[in-house]
Parts: sequence; structure tokens; C-alpha cells
Amino acid sequence: MKMLSVCILPLLLLSACAVLDVTIQETAVPLPEGKVEVVAYTGSGIELYDLNPENPPEGNVDTGWYLAGIKFGIPLCERMDLNSRIYSTGSITGVKIGPKLVFGGKKGHYLAAIPAVSGLVSHHRGSSSRRYSSLGGDLTLASSWAKNPRVVPTLSAHVSYDHIFEDISSPIPSKTNYDLLRTGFATNLMLSYKSIFLRPELGIEYMPLRDDGLKFFPTFSLGLGFQQ
Repeated sequence: MKMLSVCILPLLLLSACAVLDVTIQETAVPLPEGKVEVVAYTGSGIELYDLNPENPPEGNVDTGWYLAGIKFGIPLCERMDLNSRIYSTGSITGVKIGPKLVFGGKKGHYLAAIPAVSGLVSHHRGSSSRRYSSLGGDLTLASSWAKNPRVVPTLSAHVSYDHIFEDISSPIPSKTNYDLLRTGFATNLMLSYKSIFLRPELGIEYMPLRDDGLKFFPTFSLGLGFQQ
């Protein structure tokens, strides 16, 4: 965990923009009774400026922004966990929290529905003239194969809604708000050794962007965690 923290800190310093977390980093496997899960992760995101259709273009839209966060999982009962996360880019802080409802389990195959509420707020940083905040919700569906508990592949899909507020202080002060509906798909592979695991993830996100309308773009993340 200390090693991952060392890798994350430079990313936070480099990514000073307001970035939306588009990582999933979930599995459908329920946590064992009495154990909690902690995951430090870093991944790609999309800059909030690019999502407002009223903003003028400032170069190409890409996913060259990075964020870092910590996820927590706590078992509530046999087939229900409580998941939460907090993430940052240095200029914003975002949170997400909600239950994980697990179904199936026959022959090591699990399905899960993971509803959540989310929000973020940005902070003034240097000469930045824009501040953001948002409230929203997310529903993730996950399918995991845990026949071998040391190697657990997962396929997941999500749909998210965010109501985003943008406050511009210069050159002309103004306030706007807009709705964002997006969806995405991802696959990850959880590789475990004793209580420690590594979870790389690749995916694709589909959302409206200000320059070309609807657009697909790739996403990636890497999680390092433990269950204790």
C-alpha cells in the first residue's frame, strides 16, 4: 500500500484539473464475514470542462487525466456489502457510497447489483477561474467467476447520472448547471496472494462531449488492496 501511495502522489500533483472518475473497480463476489476490503487505485478520468456544451473548445478532448482514490468494502450480511470510495486529483474531491447486492454463487459464478449515490466538489487552485460541484447516482451490474479465488475475472456495466454545477469567476462571472447521462463497460482481473490483491481494469465509456456530441473513449485503472 505504501508503494502505491508513492506512485499516486505525483499523479495528484500533475492532474490539477477538475476530473470526473469513470473507473468501476468492482467485483460481484461478496466479502467474507468479518473481513473488510481496502483498495488504493489510480485511473483515467474526463475533465469536467469538456462535458459542458456551452464551453468553447480548448483543444482536443481526451482521457489524459488521472485521478487516485481509496475504496472501502464492509460486509453487512451474507449477500450485502457496503461500498464507498473517495478520490481526488488535487483540485477536486469526489465520493461515492452504496450497497452491493449479490445473487447466485453456484459453481463460483456471482452476479451483483451495485446502486450508489455520488458527488464531487472542486477547490480553488492557483489562478483557476472555474469551480465545480455535482450530485448524482450510479447503477453498476457485475458478473464474476470465482471458481479459483486467486484469479477472479469480472465483467461489469454501469449507467450514471450527474447534475453538474459550474461557477466561473473570470473573465465574466457566470453560473451554469447541466445534466450528464453516461454509460460504460469494463473488465477487470483480480489477482490475489493471501490477503493482498492486484486488480487491473480496462473499459470503454460512452458520454456526450461538447465538441463531437456522443463519444466513446477508453478507460483504465489499477487497484492494489487487501482483505483483512
